[in-house]
Amino acid sequence: MSVNDHYRKTSLGLALQAALDELLEAQSISPDLMNHVLENFDTTMVKRLSNVKHRADLKALCKEYKNMKDFWTISLKDCKFTFSKAEELHTDKLTVFTSKTQ
Repeated sequence: MSVNDHYRKTSLGLALQAALDELLEAQSISPDLMNHVLENFDTTMVKRLSNVKHRADLKALCKEYKNMKDFWTISLKDCKFTFSKAEELHTDKLTVFTSKTQ
């Protein structure tokens, strides 16, 4: 597992893992290749998302926060996102997971 494996919990990451599990069960790929693909996914997600240039403002109430081994979990409520085109998005709850990158 890599330091940035939390992207595997996204819908894209879960779909990738499901597809790789099927290939592994069918013996179409080796466990080493599966791990290599997942590590490559982790690295690529970090690189690509660090280059995003869009801006959003967030206003929310912090319900709870935790830090364990440089991995943060932040629970927010009554969240309001405002995007650069004056679009707004509201949600009752939001949980943010973040970690220190190498």
